[in-house]
Amino acid sequence: MKTQGEKRKKVFMSGKELSILRNLFIKILIPFVAVIVISSLLLFLGLQFLIQKANFCNYGIAPATVLFSVSQFILIYVVIFIVNILLLLSLSGIIFYFMVHDLVFPIMRITEELKSAGDKAIQVRKTDMFVQPLVRLINKLREK
Repeated sequence: MKTQGEKRKKVFMSGKELSILRNLFIKILIPFVAVIVISSLLLFLGLQFLIQKANFCNYGIAPATVLFSVSQFILIYVVIFIVNILLLLSLSGIIFYFMVHDLVFPIMRITEELKSAGDKAIQVRKTDMFVQPLVRLINKLREK
């Protein structure tokens, strides 16, 4: 059975809260783009190195086989590159979701409850572990 603090309330965000989320997203996006650029550069340099070290020549005996091997090699490397980018995107999305869900939204909820609570104790869900100590301290301060 869920208590008052555990029920999720539908709240529409104000313009200020939306700007906070937008700012947070932009701060996350800049390092993410840098990681993608660095990862792409490393993959490209690795491709160049492997092409230089790989021996695709068969001394002109069967040139079609060599072209097929080179195109297959590059195709596999492009697939590795795309999978790398998708993994980075997934990781960033997961981190952003948990950060917003477990930290940013509960802090916004606490702020709204502080504005409207009056003398009532502030309650948050039991699953909001990161903000439980903060809520306990705020409730102790309000009791004094």
